[in-house]
Amino acid sequence: MGSRTRGGIYAIRCRKPSAFLGLPLIGRHWAYVGLTNSFYHRKNQHLLGDVVYGQAAKPWSDLAPRFYKLLPLPTWITHKGALFSGRWTLELLETLFIWLLIPVYNVSKQAPYNLRRISLRSAQRQRWARQQSGIGVNIGRALARWALAGVVFAGLIYTGWEAWM
Repeated sequence: MGSRTRGGIYAIRCRKPSAFLGLPLIGRHWAYVGLTNSFYHRKNQHLLGDVVYGQAAKPWSDLAPRFYKLLPLPTWITHKGALFSGRWTLELLETLFIWLLIPVYNVSKQAPYNLRRISLRSAQRQRWARQQSGIGVNIGRALARWALAGVVFAGLIYTGWEAWM
């Protein structure tokens, strides 16, 4: 079987809906953690939607998501009906990763201490609000990010100049 059918534990990290700048550490969070038989198909289902099951893309799919293969597993473990599938082991691994990374959009197996979780209804409302705000917010976010980078760069140059003199 090819790389399209390989599965395991995956996670999706995206920009926080309320983070204006979307900075790498403080402006992003773990959106979703799951178990799949095929990384390729699951990524497309979350980010593009699924025609077979009539599902639209997830409400958070516009927040610059990044798909990570956390624990790739061989197909003789991940596929249902496989000789050594051990589905309960995979479910346990998925639960452990969910409790470790504390994703905000997972509905089931949610960590009891996850106070940041966002329900599907809230995610849909946030998506609608982002769509209504239009392109001006994206341009403003990009300008603010460039201005912040310029200030940091100027500070580094100034600090280096002072140390050199």
